[in-house]
Amino acid sequence: MIILLTLTLLISIYNCFKLAGLKPAVLTNGLVWWTSCLIAVNSTCIIGYRLFFPDIVYFNQLAPFLAFYGPLVYFMIIAYDRNRIPQKTILLHMALPVLLLAVFIVLLICDWLEADFDRSHLFVFKSASVVSTLFYTVLIAVKNHGRKVHRSFKIFTICVLILLTWRVMILLFFNLYGKRLEPSGDGLSAMVYGIMFLSSLLIYTYGALYQKRNDRPDVEEQELDLPQYKKSTLSAEDLLHYEQRIIELMEKDRVYLKNELSLQELAMLLKIPKHYLSQVLNVRMKQGYHNYINSLRVEHACQLMKSESNCALQEIAINSGFNSTVTFNRAFKTFKHLSPSEYLAKL
Repeated sequence: MIILLTLTLLISIYNCFKLAGLKPAVLTNGLVWWTSCLIAVNSTCIIGYRLFFPDIVYFNQLAPFLAFYGPLVYFMIIAYDRNRIPQKTILLHMALPVLLLAVFIVLLICDWLEADFDRSHLFVFKSASVVSTLFYTVLIAVKNHGRKVHRSFKIFTICVLILLTWRVMILLFFNLYGKRLEPSGDGLSAMVYGIMFLSSLLIYTYGALYQKRNDRPDVEEQELDLPQYKKSTLSAEDLLHYEQRIIELMEKDRVYLKNELSLQELAMLLKIPKHYLSQVLNVRMKQGYHNYINSLRVEHACQLMKSESNCALQEIAINSGFNSTVTFNRAFKTFKHLSPSEYLAKL
């Protein structure tokens, strides 16, 4: 099992360095990075316990880091929609994990000082971690049900839910039958460590896919040649109807603020074929997908500059749906013929 934990630790460390190089403005990337760091710290603690402190088995069963996984995955769900998490939400959801970790540290200190403490409360501690993770597993499943998100993100979320569910079931079994399993509980421990290993591989896959997608040239989608639409079955009335639906969606839901919004996802939200959406943008609105979305984002950024003049430009870029300040500056100059700082100075 030490080998499995060591592999998990090495992959997690690699993931931390790899994810640190991805676009930091994308909040989901940051949350995945924190999850990878959590797995690395968790693996290190378990390796340390098994090598140097095998006599305090009950501390390992407390799983103090388990309660952090649920909130982190839940934050990923929120971040996908708005790329911003209110501070109150963070404090509310992280209160219990931080409290459990603090209690765990106190128990370790008491054991190190050979102080007496009532170990009958350890069952309550273990149950709190398991119940918390079970709660977030259900919450994430409900939150993710029926959502129209990018296919790769949905698959990623489903895989995470499966791993969380599996881990909760194993730890619940530990809590109920742990005493009967000692000292033969290594089989279930190996399953838990296996979940951590699979989680690190899942994060590695996330980073690789994200990097591959962003290695493509960041250029405007090529305009579709208008003659090819001569065979289209869409009438002028259909084009007008779809255009109105696009405008209504942008004004009502402001989906352009999603920094991961793609042509495919927008077509899914509108419930129309992707090639129909491209045709409407090119024929009716006389611009490609990226130009249209970036124009809305730039206008939103201008409104933020007027209403929140003290806000940093990087924060304005993120809140306007841009992945980076480089993309923000380039798009802003395209539509306003000024850099964001020059525009702000003229207000």
